[in-house]
Amino acid sequence: MPVSRSLSEWQREFGEAARRKFRNTKKWDQQDRVLSILRQLADVGGAIQKEQSIFPSRDHGHERPNHRIAALIADILILCDERRLDLYAELEEVLEWFRCQRVFVFGSNMSSGRFRAYGVSPTRPGVATVLSDHQLTFNKKSTDGSGKATVVPRASSEVWGVLYTVHAEDLKRLDKGEIGYRRKLLKIRLPNDGNIDAWVYVA
Repeated sequence: MPVSRSLSEWQREFGEAARRKFRNTKKWDQQDRVLSILRQLADVGGAIQKEQSIFPSRDHGHERPNHRIAALIADILILCDERRLDLYAELEEVLEWFRCQRVFVFGSNMSSGRFRAYGVSPTRPGVATVLSDHQLTFNKKSTDGSGKATVVPRASSEVWGVLYTVHAEDLKRLDKGEIGYRRKLLKIRLPNDGNIDAWVYVA
């Protein structure tokens, strides 16, 4: 049966194996390893395309896509070992990023204090961003008779707000707190003019 290894053991063993296998060749630096990873990644793409009959190929590097993926992972682990990288800590940080959700807010919700009143703690400071082709209105009637803010589609208009990143559990708290609003996934324009999907609460 295959021996079970931890991620750090795989990292160390691949690093040692690479040093033994190539000890008589020119010492690779990290840029050489990155180029090797890029070649492995291209082989993975070619192997998957061949498997799906998208791209016929006789290149032996395009056989056995799962093996090519494993070879790619091995190369990445060797780079991790060369950098003495704490892979567990870095993966935990990346996983946390995947678990987080982006929320675009406007009106009183732009204050992080309002978020904290819901029991929500943004993972980082908010960023000023824009919701394009929408207009800010106050046509949602509240129980006290006042008008509450919402956004409605309107070409060539834009709404400035704040983009927060929150934990997935906090998104559920916002769902409960934003009574009378529904959550909708919309495109948000970033300061660098890029776009990103984020949740927006609309009435």
